[in-house]
Amino acid sequence: MGADSEILNNKRMRNTEDMSENDWTLDFGNARRFGEIACPVCGQSLRYLKSGEIAGVFCESCHARLKVITATNTPIVPKPRKQDDLSTHSGLCLAVAQWCVNRRAPLYRKRAVVEFVSASIEESPDVFAFDKYCSILYEIKMSLADFRADKKKRFRQESQDGLGERRYFVCPSGLIPEEKLPPHWGLIYVSRDAFKIIKQAEPVTACKIAEMSIIDSILDRENIGHGVLLYRKNAVTAEK
Repeated sequence: MGADSEILNNKRMRNTEDMSENDWTLDFGNARRFGEIACPVCGQSLRYLKSGEIAGVFCESCHARLKVITATNTPIVPKPRKQDDLSTHSGLCLAVAQWCVNRRAPLYRKRAVVEFVSASIEESPDVFAFDKYCSILYEIKMSLADFRADKKKRFRQESQDGLGERRYFVCPSGLIPEEKLPPHWGLIYVSRDAFKIIKQAEPVTACKIAEMSIIDSILDRENIGHGVLLYRKNAVTAEK
């Protein structure tokens, strides 16, 4: 055994409390492979693997997706893509939809429709997310005037006629005060490309006729028209 190998083995067997900075550089399976930064959005401490010049990290607290320059331990907050411009109503609607269908999102749902309009229902949701367990309505507000006007709509005053078993207002950070929310509504603040749940929505009774009308309209638009949808294997249709 060479002298260098013998020194390395001796250092690995030594108690880690006695190790110096130089000792740590010899052990390739140790904590020097990891870096730690503070999330620039919410301040949460984040740990990441130094797997290259640029490392990706996800903040479980504010759900921001970050990149880190490993050589300098510098976090980079990615800018929203052009089509996800959070300064516009349509851009924020799309960003919310993309966020809620992400499996790591706290309000994850399998499907979401954006700015849906149909003559068959009175309400036109900004974002309507759903799966077999629950439906969630997201109303995007870019101004207090729009937020106040929303309360005057008939399906807001008669809650059982509205969409969503859970309902959220989504707005730029600080725009809507939590104390101004209608009963049972939740609130989400958006800053940069991070989403922060200020208040969780409470379950309410939704209008199932309106929700089924949305699903029916989606099937029509996706060219799944009227007729029998037969999924049983080796099924034989009866002759007329």
